[in-house]
Order: sequence, then structure tokens, then C-alpha cells
Amino acid sequence: MSSNASRTHGSMLLVSACGFCLLVMWILLGIYFSMVLLIRNQLESTADDVALIGACQLNDGNRIGQMNNLVARCRQLVYSSRQNNELSMNMRNDLHHLTTQILSEDRLAALELDKENFRLRNIAVDEATKAMKDAFAEKWTSCKAILPIVLAQNPHLDVIRFGSIASVESNASALYGIAELASYDKSIRAFEVAGKLYRGNINATLPQEDTDLKFYLSSLAAPVNNYIAPARFVSTSNFVPITSTYLPSAASVTMSIELGTGTKIFPEGATNISVTSTATGYGASPVR
Repeated sequence: MSSNASRTHGSMLLVSACGFCLLVMWILLGIYFSMVLLIRNQLESTADDVALIGACQLNDGNRIGQMNNLVARCRQLVYSSRQNNELSMNMRNDLHHLTTQILSEDRLAALELDKENFRLRNIAVDEATKAMKDAFAEKWTSCKAILPIVLAQNPHLDVIRFGSIASVESNASALYGIAELASYDKSIRAFEVAGKLYRGNINATLPQEDTDLKFYLSSLAAPVNNYIAPARFVSTSNFVPITSTYLPSAASVTMSIELGTGTKIFPEGATNISVTSTATGYGASPVR
């Protein structure tokens, strides 16, 4: 009897020990996955902040809005100068010489504006990229204290992209002051029939002799009743990467991190987390 009781007692101790080990393992598993969820939420929050900071930097000081308005007005000026030059062909030589000179100056201004558009894009992208990298370094440093159990590898800022949001026109108002130009713009669908804005991300070329000039109008939300469109998060599916031709108004960032505990239970690098966030900055300011 004593031997059977001893064996029963030993079996109970073994079962208790196994049950305790299982309980500890389940607790560790719960803590681990809770930490993974916490880190993912933190990574998503960081990605949101970084994307929004970059997007806001792109249109700092309404520079995209101002450039769009300059391009639209410069385009109209060149068209008007071309009309005047053609009208003066059968007039006095000195008058025709004057209109030719004015046309040449306006065309030169359009070429210089195109160069400035390209330079402005590089400045905006460089400043936004730096702001995003700085924000990423600062915000991730502040959350390292929440990782007492899970070993997190250094997070990666995998991809930074700039572009625009689908179906957003430019902020430049369609110009109807010259009937022939308005008719031409309608024929090339520079603006929608019922719209009051030039379309976004188009090269609004002029006809005939001035087709060599580039008039790039970038996508940017226009003000509504003098209210500026707010900066906001958008679905990544609505993000449209753009080439170096146009000024970007939206930023997208992808971040990732590898997690593990460095123990035999949970090997290192057991979990890889990747998140993407997209935001667009403030829209154009009203024209004063």
C-alpha cells in the first residue's frame, strides 16, 4: 500500500509539474503575442506620423499651389503674346518687332518657370525625406522602453515614396479670359466640362508654334469656400506614384521590424512585421 501511495503521489507531482509548465508556457505565449500586437500598433502609429510629416512638408508654404497658379498664368500669357504677334504681322514693322520681342520674353519666362518647377520638386522631396527620416528616428527611440520581454531588431524604414492621390485635380482655376484658349483647353480635356479647375498631373501644352513649351500642372486639393483642405491619411490603394515631372503632394512609407526573444522557446527573428502608411498634406491656400 505504501508503495502504491508513493507512486500515486509521485504521479500527481509529475502531473502538477507538467500542468505548471504548460501554464507558464501559455502565459509566456500570451505575453509574447501581446507584445507583438503592441509593437505592431506602435509601428503603425509611427508610420502614420512619419507619412503625415512628410506629406505636410511637401507643400510647405503653399509652394505647390503657388507654382500651379504661376504655370497656368504663364501659359495664358504666352498664348496671348502669340495672338498679338500674329495680329501685328501686317502692321507696322516697329509694332511687329515689339510683339515679337514680348513673345520671346514670355517664352523664355515659360522655360525658366519649367526649370524652377523641376528645382522646386527636388527641394520639396529632399526636405520631406529628411523630415521623415528624422521623425522616424525620434519616434522609434521614444518607444524602446516598451520592449522588456521581446527582443526587437532595429526597425527599418524600407521604402519612402512620393506621389499624389487619385482623382484630385490641380488647384489652378481654369482660365476663360481668352475664348480661343478656353476652347482649345476643352478640346484637349485640360479641365472637365463642368469643372472650374485644371486637371492634376498634366502637361497643358499649347498649340502650333508653342508645343515645345512644358506647362506641368500638379495634383493638389483646391480650397473650398476659402477653406484649406486638411492634411489626412488616405488608403494606400488611392496613392499614385509620380515621376520627376510633377510636384508630389502625398507621401507613403513602409516600415518593418523583426521580433524574437532569443530563447529556445521562441527563436530569434520568429516574427516579421511590415506596415505601410500613406498621407496627403495640406491643400492649396486661397488666392489673395
